[in-house]
Amino acid sequence: MKLKFNLCILFSIMLMSNKVIAAPIDTKILVRNSFNANYMDNNSQCSIDFSLMARGSLDNVEHIYFHSILKNKKNEIILKQISKSYGFVEVGGKYFGSFFIDDEGACAGFGGVVDITKAIVTYKDGTKPEDIIKTKKLIIDNFEPVKINIGSK
Repeated sequence: MKLKFNLCILFSIMLMSNKVIAAPIDTKILVRNSFNANYMDNNSQCSIDFSLMARGSLDNVEHIYFHSILKNKKNEIILKQISKSYGFVEVGGKYFGSFFIDDEGACAGFGGVVDITKAIVTYKDGTKPEDIIKTKKLIIDNFEPVKINIGSK
């Protein structure tokens, strides 16, 4: 009985203070090379698209800053870039987003490797940013898409 009373008091205090103490995300985020690589000839730039997916809530996430190193097939560094995640959308209890590596040098990295060295999450409510690589909340999915044939039997 005393426990219920204490919980009611605690909940009432939280409601009256109009501020709930927030915590870092408690879900893992999957990053996948979506194999959307584009050459934008109007700017002489290339873009490599990465998909993000989480099964838990990301409502409090403002952005994720991905510190990336793009290497070519010979493992030579092509470029280093910090990319910002864009718009997490909730669909059926899953959250989807993306980030891009956009640069003239990205064209030389097609077929190479991207090393993500940091993934810093910033929060809407001012919770201290966290590196989800250090906290092991970032999962890499080396997705292999299907090959498309046209007119084959």
